[in-house]
Amino acid sequence: MNSFILPSKEIALELSSYCGANCVCCPHEDFPLKNRNMDFDLFVKCVDDAVAHGAISIDICLMGDALLDPGIEKKLGYCREKYPDLKIYCSSTAQTATPEFVSKYIDTLQISMYGVTKDVYEAVHRGGLKFEKTVANIEGILALPKEKRPYVTMVFLLLPENEHQMENWKAIWEPKVDEILIWRTHNWAGRYVTETLPESKYASAKSCHRPFGGDLCVWVNGDVTVCCFSEDKRLVIGNMYEQTLKDIFYGDKIKRIQEIHKSNMFYNCGLPCEKCDQIFSRADALVYSSKNRTVGQKISHADHVYKFEDGVK
Repeated sequence: MNSFILPSKEIALELSSYCGANCVCCPHEDFPLKNRNMDFDLFVKCVDDAVAHGAISIDICLMGDALLDPGIEKKLGYCREKYPDLKIYCSSTAQTATPEFVSKYIDTLQISMYGVTKDVYEAVHRGGLKFEKTVANIEGILALPKEKRPYVTMVFLLLPENEHQMENWKAIWEPKVDEILIWRTHNWAGRYVTETLPESKYASAKSCHRPFGGDLCVWVNGDVTVCCFSEDKRLVIGNMYEQTLKDIFYGDKIKRIQEIHKSNMFYNCGLPCEKCDQIFSRADALVYSSKNRTVGQKISHADHVYKFEDGVK
């Protein structure tokens, strides 16, 4: 235990739970931690502890848009000064992603853009997002000199509202950015499932492996989960205000989740995992990848690709 290394060599930190969008496919409004920002001292503790245990990257996303955190430059400036080799991954709508900011602080920028015209884009993302501003920010980032530009990934989520624009979106962005991904929706750790699944359904269930090889996720209030899809209290395994990453990873709460996943005993387990579509085959989830990615990989950065299974002890 003294040589504890984070299985994914990355930690996910929710810098902000604010979001400028209100996407038709996202349960953001149902999450209890919305409209908060992570305290600077908590951020520092998480980063220091993660690096001490092998982290080579931080993911500053989870449910909110980190770029809406008014303290983000202070936080990422701390990383750049103390840990210059630490990579920073950010997923955003790019509505506030200025070229100047991302060139200074972001190594990999994943941009969610679910439409190619103003009407479809704003109907899907909703909230305060404006199509013209997003496009201008993306074009400004792509115009940066190559050595100052982050690795840019564009993501399109296939929905009834935008499926007719998929091929056009692909033709527009694939030649311009470093990578594109087209996904089908997931059910947010069972949040969108109301019916009880029959026990026979679980004969094909299999662990997603996140409790073993995925990122530990630290939410704005310090709670830690093994799942990026849910802050559900049933998945909370500790709190970084009170504990360390090592204590949390070897604690009793994560052991219960791991035992359920090891034995595939998901039926009636009392966890969100019971209704999560990630425990069933979702080979269809990835519609297109310009880099030949596969379902079940962690792909925060172009050179940080591995199967979640790799972290299983």
